[in-house]
Amino acid sequence: MRIGLDFDNTLIEYGHIFRELAVEWNFVPATIAEDKAAVRAHVWEHFSDIEWQKLQAAVYGPEIGRGRFMEGAAEFIRLCRDKGVELVIVSHKSRYAAIDPGGTDLRQAALGWMESQGFFLPVCSGGFGFSPGEVFFESEREAKARRINSLGCDVFIDDLPEVLTHPVLDPAIERVLITNTPDECTGWNFAGPWAAITQHIFPDARN
Repeated sequence: MRIGLDFDNTLIEYGHIFRELAVEWNFVPATIAEDKAAVRAHVWEHFSDIEWQKLQAAVYGPEIGRGRFMEGAAEFIRLCRDKGVELVIVSHKSRYAAIDPGGTDLRQAALGWMESQGFFLPVCSGGFGFSPGEVFFESEREAKARRINSLGCDVFIDDLPEVLTHPVLDPAIERVLITNTPDECTGWNFAGPWAAITQHIFPDARN
């Protein structure tokens, strides 16, 4: 089995970084939730979209080191390794932020975070056993779908319905939506947080 994984908001979460940085930049009150949408709404209302873009570029770029694993994601990867499941990462990520062309390389920033978390260390050394050649970045959503197809993924896990319902994505691929609020919608085979996804894919796994 080969499972494909998205990166942003699937393996790494950013809500707390958006809140921390927006408070530091005096964009939001300290009482605001650790939630990207809440921070964005406040910045749009009280500042501008340009300021929001600057904040977003910082979070995905120089401040990505503050990022942390989505709850349950690391455990899922380790379980896959224990069971001999192949893993690849396919991310829809431009090289530079539109607001900061030629600035921080967002793909290198993401790879730097992965390296700091042990993605490229062998499993026997406590890492996650990826090679750099198993991580792919695409600038367009359609290119991401085609990459997933070309890699022969049996399952793909993403937080964006727009990816899982993309018309180019091979219908034979099992589409899994990561969300804390699963809805009764079409376009994917299963939806839930990492703990539920783990049980869905590995029903014999112990809690």
